[in-house]
Amino acid sequence: DLGGWLTATGPSEADSLSVTFVLRQAESNVVAARTSVEAGGLQEGRTEMVTTEVSVPSEYNYYVDAVLTRDGVIVDTAGGVVNLDPTETLERDQTQQDVEFDASDFESDETPPDRSTRGETTAAQTPGFGPVVAVVALLSAALLARRRR
Repeated sequence: DLGGWLTATGPSEADSLSVTFVLRQAESNVVAARTSVEAGGLQEGRTEMVTTEVSVPSEYNYYVDAVLTRDGVIVDTAGGVVNLDPTETLERDQTQQDVEFDASDFESDETPPDRSTRGETTAAQTPGFGPVVAVVALLSAALLARRRR
């Protein structure tokens, strides 16, 4: 479970709020998970918690970025750390270290849609003038040059 507290401090009611959580593997910056959750409306001075579930490979540490949006416009951002590597803890603004990293841990189990491999070809047209226009242009230039003599 992943969650965050939202507090409305402005003078008006906040409508159409959503929070997008992005989890990045700390050492590689690979986005391991991204999920959005609707926060609904929030009245001034009120605090509510939004939660969602994410699944990431264990044995790694993650930076968590939370992006609060209202009607598609970014209102605020926040960040944190999730330490799942039992041998090393991480702080938010810690400098990077070299660690063992296996990219296959972050591959999606979803298979891409099957693309049709039919041998269909399409006639590719290039921009510009065709051969007929080129011949007409050459004839026009020749006639113009002949007239000027």
